[in-house]
Amino acid sequence: EHGMHHPDAVWTRPDGASLEDHDWAGADCVGLTLAAVEGGGRVHLIFNRGGQTPGRLPAGAAWRLALDSARGFVGEEPAGDAFVAPARSVLAFVEA
Repeated sequence: EHGMHHPDAVWTRPDGASLEDHDWAGADCVGLTLAAVEGGGRVHLIFNRGGQTPGRLPAGAAWRLALDSARGFVGEEPAGDAFVAPARSVLAFVEA
């Protein structure tokens, strides 16, 4: 997916769908995908203020987990296409 045009920023629900206005009121877990300016890889952040939450990463990319606030920096573990966000945590994934 490197070199493809992606929106600068996309907010998502845990299931990977885009957040709509009505989703924000009860959103305990949200994702934010940020695209690099010069065609580099993307970063996908998960902000979870609720309990443990499973979810899907953006399709069409190989993701690696770089940060799990419950465990600290984890290097860059292959993440597949799904995640489980621990309660009250932040996860950071980088596009491989």
